[in-house]
Amino acid sequence: MENFIRDNCRLPVKSVLLPMIVPCGKKLRFFWRSLWGYLPLGSLEEPSLRFLKHDGGLPGGKTAHWEEHVPLACTACPDGGITFEVELPDEGQYDFEFFCGRVQAASAQVFAAEEDLFSLTPFKGDFHAHSENSDGMQTRAFAALRSRRQGLDFTTITDHRCYCSQEEAERTAKETGTGVLVLPGEEIHLPCAPGGGFEGEIPWFKTRWVKGRTPVHLVNAGGTKSVNDLADNDLPNFNKDVSERCARLPRALSAADRWSIASSEWAFEKIRAFDGLAIFPHPFWNQPARLAVSDRVRDILFADGGFDAVETVNGCFGEECVLNSNMFRTCGAAPVSGSDRHDFGKDDPLPFTVVFAERLTRGAILDAVRKKMCCSAVPVQDRKPPILTGDMRLVRYVLFLLKNFFPRHDGSCLRECLLHPASGWEHDEDLQKKAVAETRKWYAAAFSSGHDLS
Repeated sequence: MENFIRDNCRLPVKSVLLPMIVPCGKKLRFFWRSLWGYLPLGSLEEPSLRFLKHDGGLPGGKTAHWEEHVPLACTACPDGGITFEVELPDEGQYDFEFFCGRVQAASAQVFAAEEDLFSLTPFKGDFHAHSENSDGMQTRAFAALRSRRQGLDFTTITDHRCYCSQEEAERTAKETGTGVLVLPGEEIHLPCAPGGGFEGEIPWFKTRWVKGRTPVHLVNAGGTKSVNDLADNDLPNFNKDVSERCARLPRALSAADRWSIASSEWAFEKIRAFDGLAIFPHPFWNQPARLAVSDRVRDILFADGGFDAVETVNGCFGEECVLNSNMFRTCGAAPVSGSDRHDFGKDDPLPFTVVFAERLTRGAILDAVRKKMCCSAVPVQDRKPPILTGDMRLVRYVLFLLKNFFPRHDGSCLRECLLHPASGWEHDEDLQKKAVAETRKWYAAAFSSGHDLS
């Protein structure tokens, strides 16, 4: 039998084991089924099942020998799958192996999480993107649709000095016809000190969004009001407030550096007052051949910790991201990724942030980041998985999700987008709603408690 299976059948069998994410310390029933076209696991002779924690841990706190595993009893299901019950005591990944005689027929992984983590749902998103309302190349709806096409659950429109309000964000999300959440936002460029501008010969510095502005860029993600408008529409009070803050900074700093620091701190306070997420984007931005923000300014802002999150990844992986990822831990802020995408016409991989939140809403996403329940990720060409930055516990969980959960999730997101008129396919509203429902169904199936996006 073993030789026949080995020589004549498609092994290992491609399969899915559900639920794939479970709470620790609870005895649960699992269902393991082959994908369509593969040998049904329940039809194989001499079946046996075993499992082991990925780090070699055994129940009771012992460590297994290299070939040692925990055997499990399993039974065949009428649909051709198998079912079994087991309790996974500790948090982490568990590896399951199904054998036909001595031939391994299938393998799968399950992640057991402590209740505080299991009660949250993982969402992929972007906190920094641009549209044609500033210097982007497409509409907000197109940018949001393409973000969903690449598997993102939420995106943030952060045009230069152009605030995307809550109403505009909701309208943009509705125009996509998908399950994507669009967060309001803006990229902030504050006025320079009276009589002193930040100018350069580089064409970008002469654009209307940043001409005469401080070199420190800031992001207001999810805020209910515009910080750009607040500064521009009440310039006398802005100058007065920032000047008073400047007077409290060390005189050894240049006047330009004091203004950059004081105005940034002013903005961070306003973002938080507007219930937004204060993000320090690309702190090591190089434009060109020199850093836009001096070490003196950055070090003081990081030491003060006035922001909620720092962009450890901006755009593609490069020298800036190496510096961002290593310095973010000094400020105590949450790590996030921003694509800073201006052209959504291409399907090259986007940086993203995995946020563990109670639900897919503006408030829940922002609260989760404030609690640092997130990881930043940057895809690297010809390399898997993406490079992750964050708390080690969350990084381990995200690594599991990238292998076992997000590929199917991303496929569901893609199917939603293929039904949109912008995809070139005929638009069918009923099919579109069905595709969104299927995405939510996949989320529910992955968790033993029946999590849902609705």
